[in-house]
Order: sequence, then C-alpha cells, then structure tokens
Amino acid sequence: MIYPYRVYGLTLGCDTPVSALRPEPTDLEHFDIAVSLGPETDWVREARRLPSRIEHPRPGEIERDDSPFTLTSYGAGEFFELAYGAEALFL
Repeated sequence: MIYPYRVYGLTLGCDTPVSALRPEPTDLEHFDIAVSLGPETDWVREARRLPSRIEHPRPGEIERDDSPFTLTSYGAGEFFELAYGAEALFL
C-alpha cells in the first residue's frame, strides 16, 4: 500500500505511514518523490558508489551557513542525498 502526502508543494508516495504528515487523498499514479523507509536497498548502495559532490553548503559557504542539512549529488545529478546530521539521510 502507498500512503500519499503533500509537503512543500511536492507529492510523496510512502510505503509506510508517517504520523507527522497529513494524508493527502489523490488519484496520482506518479509521485514527485517515492519514499521507502527501511533498510538500504541495492539501488541506494549503487548510487552511493557514483562520484559525488557536495551541493549545499558550497565550499567557502560553510562558515556562513547555519543550515542543518547537507545536500550531495551523485553521478551526473542522477541522485541526491539530503542529510540532517548523521541520523537522517534521504537519497
């Protein structure tokens, strides 16, 4: 079962209910973001083997940036990882 949500203007299709989000009734077959909560999958391991680049904060901005997250791109922008500290990672 897929649980649909809308967050910051994006539609999410989650494989697990997320109590912090309000369900969004939708007829969409395609979501902006597919969320899978659980162990790391094969495609995630493969994506992390690609060359990476930190997109945010950019080098030189680290001292001026108080954002709690890091955004890393993998490959030629095929995958992105959003990290909040070392505990919450999204790829």
